[in-house]
Amino acid sequence: MKKNNLIQLVILFILGAAVLFSLLLPQLPHISNNEEIIQISMILRESDNSLWSNTRIGLEQASNEFNAELRFLSLSKTDDYNEQLELVKREIDGGADAIIIVPVNPDEFSNWLSNQKISCPIISIESPIKNANLTISPDCQMLGTALANAAIHRWRGNTVCLIDTSLSRTGITARIDAAEQTLKKHNIPVKRITISDNQILNDLPSLLLQYNSSDVITFEPYSTELAAKCKENNKLDFKLYGTGVSTYIAGCMERGTINAIAAWSDYATGYLAAQNAILLSRNKKPTFDSLPFRIIYWEDMYETENEKLLFPVIS
Repeated sequence: MKKNNLIQLVILFILGAAVLFSLLLPQLPHISNNEEIIQISMILRESDNSLWSNTRIGLEQASNEFNAELRFLSLSKTDDYNEQLELVKREIDGGADAIIIVPVNPDEFSNWLSNQKISCPIISIESPIKNANLTISPDCQMLGTALANAAIHRWRGNTVCLIDTSLSRTGITARIDAAEQTLKKHNIPVKRITISDNQILNDLPSLLLQYNSSDVITFEPYSTELAAKCKENNKLDFKLYGTGVSTYIAGCMERGTINAIAAWSDYATGYLAAQNAILLSRNKKPTFDSLPFRIIYWEDMYETENEKLLFPVIS
């Protein structure tokens, strides 16, 4: 009897020790399997962050999967380089482990980076930055060429206007350059209109009349939305080829306002940006090459693969 009691005491002691050890295990840093939480700051170039809603979902998904915390920051005024730079400085000083940025001025930002000692990785979306670690974007030259070919496919004989709102955003400039070269190669008259986003709504109708244009190509989502709004507000008859996916752009496609777009997954953009920011901050190799994109014509928008891009369902 005493022997049985002793055995029971030994078993209880072992079980109790196991429970205690399991409670202490997560608190022992030298044997913990949990990686340190990464702090990521995503800094936009717009004041309106609605264009980036699906990108944000991708960022948050990757952050949850890879043990990171996300700060999503927009500017008080669109394309304000100085404000964006101050946000970058503030986030770095605040201990950010990685910065994801949609740069207002890639060249200026690259020059600034070259004179800094920044320990955290810098990930760019849309436009390459020379001194950044990685750029998450479709191939901009291929995208510009594809948009030009879409316009060539349905060209009506008039001048094709390229809406240049790039400022110094190198990714957007590369798209426009490639489109211009492709159109000229096919002997199609082309006019590159350098204009601010704010001027599109008011000035585009008179510019199209001035250059005898019935075809317009835009190269980033915001200018695409504004050109579509201008077309609808003024009941204009021109073919519009745009870029990007948003709820408004999808609605314009349904109404036939936008004839075709170059589209890619904003969710994938955000997910890949966060995933690779986390990898780089943990001194691991990035896994990104380039974002695939496709040209979607309005009459084909409900084909399965096109519909997935235009109307993403994120679970």
